[in-house]
Amino acid sequence: MAEATTKTDTKFTIEEVGKHKTEKDCWIVVNGKVLDITPFLSLHPGGDDILLDGAGKDLSSDFEDTGHSTDARKQMEKYVVGVLDGAKEAKSASEKATSGTVSASGNVNPAVLVAILIAIVAALFLLLNP
Repeated sequence: MAEATTKTDTKFTIEEVGKHKTEKDCWIVVNGKVLDITPFLSLHPGGDDILLDGAGKDLSSDFEDTGHSTDARKQMEKYVVGVLDGAKEAKSASEKATSGTVSASGNVNPAVLVAILIAIVAALFLLLNP
């Protein structure tokens, strides 16, 4: 009996993803996952133009820089058609959202360190300047 293939079993190269960049066939890569977002284009709150501009490309940085909600990250999962061949690890977007403080190697996210440093400086300022 043959094993069923899953979405994460299907691998695509960035060249293959690049062939899907029209309104009727639009794929992107986010965090190692290949998504067919064609049915989502008209639903995207930021409009379809931004997605079509990035169609056929890896938009991981853009996706993360925009600060998408947890709901948006979960909704994205239904559009996954496979993974990018050669991607380190295709995390689900919701896993990515909850892994920002400490990396897999145990290093603390620099943004967290900056926030802590600012809080300490502000507290010292208030204590020393009554």
